[in-house]
Amino acid sequence: MTAAVTSAVAVAERLGVPVRDPAVLRESSSVIVLLAPGGPVARVAGLTAVVRDNRAHRTREVAVARALAAAGAPVVAPFAPAGPHEHDGRLITLWALAPGGLAEDGAAIGATLRACHAALRAYGGPLPPLRSLLDEAASVLARGALGRADAALVRDGLAAASEAIEAFAAPAQPLHGDAGLGNALAGPLWNDWEDAVVGPVEWDLACLVTSARVTGERRDVAEAALAAYGAPLPELFVRARGLQVVAWSGLAAAAGDKRARLPARLAWLRGQLG
Repeated sequence: MTAAVTSAVAVAERLGVPVRDPAVLRESSSVIVLLAPGGPVARVAGLTAVVRDNRAHRTREVAVARALAAAGAPVVAPFAPAGPHEHDGRLITLWALAPGGLAEDGAAIGATLRACHAALRAYGGPLPPLRSLLDEAASVLARGALGRADAALVRDGLAAASEAIEAFAAPAQPLHGDAGLGNALAGPLWNDWEDAVVGPVEWDLACLVTSARVTGERRDVAEAALAAYGAPLPELFVRARGLQVVAWSGLAAAAGDKRARLPARLAWLRGQLG
């Protein structure tokens, strides 16, 4: 077993959660481990642990998802006791098993994100401001694979985007914070709330479409989701999300992740800022 699976199994056994034929379902910034057929699922913190207080993020994630599930919003529900739990320096949270695969119906993805936003307006728990995500992206640059000139381009772009977003005349409310297509599971059910923040809904809409516009992958789904949500998306937010993703892609590339696609993302960003 990998270290992540070993930690997930150790936590489950300590809590009395049944474990049978554990398997990795997905690996990105977290490792998703199916503990037994039918669930639950463990999320094991991965790449993000090197730059952030994962306990604070995971605690907020569980609180937000629990509140949304209780309100009947379309989310993956925490599995009690959800945690966060710790084993061998790794943080683990537990979740119900969602239907397999990603959501493919763009209209349904947009509609369910709007439903989550409506439910989030009643959320009263503490959340950081959107700017914290952009400040964090700037801090990631020192650990990533970007050259000096590209890192400076991203750092300056993040600072300018932060100021422009703070001056943007729009209401702020609790957000998903990382509402990309990869976090809309079949259902659709929204997953991965660790980046929940307070800011304009335009940030989540930018998360929906930016990667698809950069890579071309699933762009039809992303644009259908945006259209179904039914709100305009200023380019400011697309640019800001692109800057954030480039910073994190640099960190992933430095860690040897071949999925980072840093050259393509940098080329797109230079075109945006040039």
